[in-house]
This record gives sequence, C-alpha cells and structure tokens, in this order.
Amino acid sequence: MARKDEAQPSECGASAPQISPLNEAETAWIDMLVSQADQAGLMTSPAALQEFLVAERAAWSSVAPEEREDPNPTVSMIGAALGQMLVNQCGLSWALVTDEYGTDAAVVGDPGQITLFPINAVAKRWTGQSEGDLADYVEGARRAIERRRRAEATA
Repeated sequence: MARKDEAQPSECGASAPQISPLNEAETAWIDMLVSQADQAGLMTSPAALQEFLVAERAAWSSVAPEEREDPNPTVSMIGAALGQMLVNQCGLSWALVTDEYGTDAAVVGDPGQITLFPINAVAKRWTGQSEGDLADYVEGARRAIERRRRAEATA
C-alpha cells in the first residue's frame, strides 16, 4: 500500500490493515478540528483549504526556526477538514487504521477497500514531501472511489 498521501482507494498488500472505529476521545478530537476549520471558513471548498495551507506554511516558514510554533495543530485541523470533505462527498467514515506504518486516523469506506489518510496528506504537503494541490487530492479520490464502486456494482 503506497501510503499516507495517495488520493486512491487502498490496494491491500500482503497484510491487510486493521480498521477500528474511533473511540469517544478521538471522535471529539476530529469534531473539534472540523469545527475549528468551519469557524475559519475552510469547509467551503478544497481550494479554500489549499489557500489556507499555503498561507499558513509561508507565514510559518518566514519565522526563524527557533521561534516557530509547532505546526501540528494547524496540519491536523486542515487534514481533518480535508477528511471530513471526503466523508461528506464520498460516503466515507472516520476510523483508526493500523498497518505496517503505524496507527493513524483515516477515512474509510467499502470495508477494507477504501482507505485515505488526509491528515498525513496535509503533513506531506507541509513538509514538502508532496506538492499536490488539496483540490486535486479530493477530486482524484472522488473519481477513484466512483470508479471502484462502479466496477464493484457491475462485477
């Protein structure tokens, strides 16, 4: 499984990931992050998320490294908003996924067939490991999910 940034439903490899529902605290954390994003006007579109990500990262990068605040709360908020957009648009749900890379919050669907890691996707864009646009990420995921579901419906 090419992990943590692909906007593609997962292809299970040798060992299938373990998917668990979020517990109460994890659900509250995701809800809090999505609420923060909504209050900041970021739930309007993936493009709004992308603009915010670029602006926040530029502002963070302009500060001397020893004076920078931890970017994880911002990355998590943007990632949770991105994930919630996928939940809303594609009929997915939040879960914890444990695989060879560790345990992370993910959005999942069609048991074991669709697994996306939106918080990690944002983290990779923050660190420069990926330069893809979040709007393209959402659109690519949506199209891939639709293709998978159409193929399964005709199989």
